[in-house]
Amino acid sequence: MRKSNTRQMILPVLVLSVLGLAGSLAQGPGGLTCPAGQALCNGTCIDTNIDLLNCGSCGNACPIGKACINGSCTCLLGQTLCNGTCVDTNYDLINCGTCGNVCPEDQVCTNGKCSCPESLVSCNGSCIDTSADPENCGECGNLCPTGTLCFGGACVCQGNMTICNGECSDLGYDSRNCGRCGNICPPGTNCSDGFCQAIPV
Repeated sequence: MRKSNTRQMILPVLVLSVLGLAGSLAQGPGGLTCPAGQALCNGTCIDTNIDLLNCGSCGNACPIGKACINGSCTCLLGQTLCNGTCVDTNYDLINCGTCGNVCPEDQVCTNGKCSCPESLVSCNGSCIDTSADPENCGECGNLCPTGTLCFGGACVCQGNMTICNGECSDLGYDSRNCGRCGNICPPGTNCSDGFCQAIPV
């Protein structure tokens, strides 16, 4: 009697187990089965929730740059869809900050804003190297005098010349700036080696 009761208890358990297993499998053509949540695509069980080549359904491949999330092709976190392409608008030159916002040629896109590279300064809408630009020397709009150069952000004269009243002057021989700017040699003298000396008769 005990053996008969045991068999009667085991059989229902086996039937329920088989039914439960069958319920967790997805059957495809030819009798092939896949676990629940997967689909049979070209003879292979695929999780269409995350598969790039079979996203949402068999054969639905996601474009390059997109991810398959919950069965839909979508951009990665932090990216935006612009004209069918996923881009990072924080750094994309043709979609800076928003789709279609193109940065000028000499600018870069940083944190979603078009700006000059670190070594350049924006002057009147253009990126300028103020350390060497004679029209914006040291700062925007600072024009170097004629005959001077912009070097290291300062207007300087070539050779041993010195800027006096906006012009390059040789303090050793300039009678208007003899030895120092503004030192004018008196009549009858000229500047030699930075000193006003009498003109020989």
